Amino acid sequence: MPSTSIQHNSESNISIDNTSSNVSPFHPLLEHIVEPNLSNEILLTPKVNLRNKDFKNDLSNWAIDCNVPQTTVNKLLQIMKSYEVIKTEDLPLDSRTLLAPPKSANIIKRIVIPGHYYHFGLANGIDGLPLSKSSNSQFWPILAYIVNDSKTVFPIGVYHGYTKPKNSDEFLLDFIEEAKCLMTNEIILNDRTLKITIHSCIADSPAKSFLLNTKGHSGYYSCYRCIEEGEYCGSNVCFPYSISKAAKRTHEDYVEMKYEDHHIGNPSKLIELPGIDLVHMVPLDYMHLV
Repeated sequence: MPSTSIQHNSESNISIDNTSSNVSPFHPLLEHIVEPNLSNEILLTPKVNLRNKDFKNDLSNWAIDCNVPQTTVNKLLQIMKSYEVIKTEDLPLDSRTLLAPPKSANIIKRIVIPGHYYHFGLANGIDGLPLSKSSNSQFWPILAYIVNDSKTVFPIGVYHGYTKPKNSDEFLLDFIEEAKCLMTNEIILNDRTLKITIHSCIADSPAKSFLLNTKGHSGYYSCYRCIEEGEYCGSNVCFPYSISKAAKRTHEDYVEMKYEDHHIGNPSKLIELPGIDLVHMVPLDYMHLV
């Protein structure tokens, strides 16, 4: 019988010094795939047996190795148990592909000088958001929230550019047109007929000034609640308390531009929305009040 010595090499493969040419490259006793090389040696690579792979054990190891919260694991298990067969060939290899928003023909893209505006839709708070510290690239999103029905804030539209939009009416055009349609006509959602109304328009003081075409928070006539003229106190504009209270602003005064010192342009196209009150439905920004 030919002598055969088996030893481990430095690469953790099994090496056979074969002194006879009668050994089959698929040795029945070793259960390994035998790969002949140019020398008088045969390298054995362990055979992968897919039947021995344990998906449950792999999933458990993944959760432990990645420190996945138990609540997240529970949600994943619930999703997986709702399917009899999971076709893994339909799943991407990268999470960025999985989490990418679906492409929709309903998304409207148009030029809003000096950038671009993408309208996702209201049927499906506004402030500028810089994308990085090293450039002027920024988002101006229009976001919505359904009062007393959802905790989810969803995007209606997003502007992207390297400065803010030049014209607020152009920025708001798609939102205003869709909102007017939805507020005029009732919609059916989950077998319920609903009437759409605007509860409030939330923005910080600089964004509010941009949207309503009014003086910024550092202007003498920048108060959104009264017509009192401000005074400089140090480096800030303040509105001192007066016994003779100043007249309050109203939506009608805003539409008619009764107090021109408060405006820096025409009234916002938001006045076209049914039932809107751009004085009382736009909350004060406490950060710019102190």
